[in-house]
Amino acid sequence: MDGYEKLAALMGEKPTLGIFRRFSSLGAKNLLYLQAELVSLESELKRCVAEDNSSGDAEKLEYAVNWYSLMRSEEKGESMQWTIMRDIRRKLGEYNEAFMQQTFMASTQSPAPTDLDFLKQWLQRGKQGNCALTGLDNDVWDISASSELTALKRQKSDDQVSYWVLNRFIVWWHRHFSRLHKSDSENLYVEYKDHKLLKIAMVLGTAVATLLPLTSIVVLYLVTNLGLRLGLVACFTFIFSLLLVTMTRARMIEIFSATSAFAAVQVVFVGGTNIS
Repeated sequence: MDGYEKLAALMGEKPTLGIFRRFSSLGAKNLLYLQAELVSLESELKRCVAEDNSSGDAEKLEYAVNWYSLMRSEEKGESMQWTIMRDIRRKLGEYNEAFMQQTFMASTQSPAPTDLDFLKQWLQRGKQGNCALTGLDNDVWDISASSELTALKRQKSDDQVSYWVLNRFIVWWHRHFSRLHKSDSENLYVEYKDHKLLKIAMVLGTAVATLLPLTSIVVLYLVTNLGLRLGLVACFTFIFSLLLVTMTRARMIEIFSATSAFAAVQVVFVGGTNIS
């Protein structure tokens, strides 16, 4: 099994490796041409309507208020209004469909860096893709910017910790410890299950979420100087808000609320602890 068949089998088995070009520029160009055609047809329709309305012909004046008369005019060859309108209807359908498709393609996510790098390497390795494609499309994944590519399925990373584990930590781990894992006997690559990596991310996130409040409480308990305590409250609060920004996808209002609550707990602790 070689070429498209082998590459399609890989993409079918691993949807995150189903990476394709968006053809954003071509899609936009198609929309521009369709838009230009519609503008031209609209102008032609307005001209035709104006001619019929100013003709003084009672039957042509009827076109503006009677659809049946307008439709019959095409059969009689008396006016181009309905013919142009039907052309507009078809072209407008093409335009709307192309617009919706372009909108959908623009909303799809780019592939994860690790998936794109793996696909490029797989295509080059002799025992894997072995330069699977030889036509003009053989370097699509090399010359296209990642923003121009889209994937059938994106790795699930709901927060920055998950993203870091899936795209940074795993690269470092594979570089140093891949020999500890058994590779696929047929395809000669090591597969790391996303759900296991996401569990690691959850453990790391939970550890940070637990240790920071405990650390602040212990430090504030050990420090007796009130001025220094207040300074530490400010530092811990800043660190907490910074971690929220960098490790989660929380909205601004959620960051404000959580930071205020964290600061309030520390202030209550400081106020309720005797200073010797």
